[in-house]
Amino acid sequence: MRYYQGMIDLNVISKGEDYNNLKKSYIIFICNYDEFKLGKHIYTFENRCKEIPELLLGDNTAKIVLNTTGTANDISSDLKDILDVIDGKLPQTELGRHIVAEAEKVKNSEEWEREYMTLMMRDREILELGSAKTLVQIIDALASENGNIEEACKKAKISPGQYYKAKQVIEDSEYDY
Repeated sequence: MRYYQGMIDLNVISKGEDYNNLKKSYIIFICNYDEFKLGKHIYTFENRCKEIPELLLGDNTAKIVLNTTGTANDISSDLKDILDVIDGKLPQTELGRHIVAEAEKVKNSEEWEREYMTLMMRDREILELGSAKTLVQIIDALASENGNIEEACKKAKISPGQYYKAKQVIEDSEYDY
């Protein structure tokens, strides 16, 4: 949750921008198990003072964990139906049926399919870039001991060609991570 909160905050304001420009944010996890094993469907977390629990930090952040397997009577019938649908059950409410119908439209949409494939390709490229950077860092660290890339590659049990290909992947990448 910390990771996602940080990513949201980094993407909401630019470097040097006033922190007051941060908007209220929610991190919502939907789980098919009860992480806290208390039978609730919903667990909401806000930052509060440990010594004075009624004192909220006021940072406009909330983390919500929804649990499809809860047993408590703690959520609306619409939300319960949505969680049941996520858990593989048939919808029982009008809202649940509407969400299932919209999800089917998205699944059958060529535009969404193109967008999904574009994201998949981007993710593959980013993974390849990460692997390439890791490989280059390892070989460069090994080579710093003796100054010889070929010896470092031999030590890492890869060919020098793999090292140079990884360097090329980094150079050709449009991503700067």
